[in-house]
Amino acid sequence: LTGLRTLNISTNNIVNLPIGFTRLDLLRDLDASYNDLVSLQNLCPMSEMRALQVLNVAGNGLQSLPPDIGQLPVIEKLYLNENALRHLPPEIGNLSSVIELNLDENQLVALPHEIGKMSTLEVLNFNQNQLADLPNEIYLLPLKMFGIDDNPLDAIPPNVVEGGSQEVFDHLGMRLRESQV
Repeated sequence: LTGLRTLNISTNNIVNLPIGFTRLDLLRDLDASYNDLVSLQNLCPMSEMRALQVLNVAGNGLQSLPPDIGQLPVIEKLYLNENALRHLPPEIGNLSSVIELNLDENQLVALPHEIGKMSTLEVLNFNQNQLADLPNEIYLLPLKMFGIDDNPLDAIPPNVVEGGSQEVFDHLGMRLRESQV
């Protein structure tokens, strides 16, 4: 199994990933979506998963992520949607290869400012969360798709929110510029 490159264990009612997952150091694509996972601790230390490019843990019961999530060296697509996440560790900003991050349908109340360091991020979705505000640093990202629907976004003027994601994105840029003066 150590030569395994793709593993789909989705929809199997798995509660914990087996210990030793990090020994699959050639694994590029792990789909553990729609199980009953409550922790990713058995993927630690994540830095040993040197080839992992796609991690799909959507539709589980994850309430938090280990800080180790920021140690995935070549991850490009990270699907964390449909979980119970309330916060992201600041270390998520260390993921310098991520192109797509899906955080839809969680319980996020805040995003870390470090998210603005994800310099390759093109698709960021966090529809259907509990976010009252967004970090200005999102404006620094090279986003092509920005999903923000169904969040309270109380700290952003209602007319801006009603204008859609581009208006919100531009507003974050304005706030960022004002904070640097």
